[in-house]
Amino acid sequence: MTHKMADDVNMPEDHVNGFEETPGEGEKHGENVEIDEHTIEDEENLEELVENASNEYQDINNTLDQIDSWMTNIETQNDSLVSKLQELLESNRQMRAELQQENAAENNS
Repeated sequence: MTHKMADDVNMPEDHVNGFEETPGEGEKHGENVEIDEHTIEDEENLEELVENASNEYQDINNTLDQIDSWMTNIETQNDSLVSKLQELLESNRQMRAELQQENAAENNS
């Protein structure tokens, strides 16, 4: 069939047309296989991308959970420190008031 086409246009039999196959042949046989192979590869690549993204999101989520846990711990420690500082401040006020009363009593005596 290719010889006849070359003869019809006066082309030499060993002419290379730049195509891997004669135009029109791939539409009958090979292109459907290539499309299916590309589709399968694209689906596999998409599944791999989705799985990788899912793993990355899970890693980020785990990291955020860990940060949240640390922040909660820091807030708890901060609240405890604030409470202890308030108690210390109140204790110092009481001691100052007692010292002022003692100084006032000594000055009056």
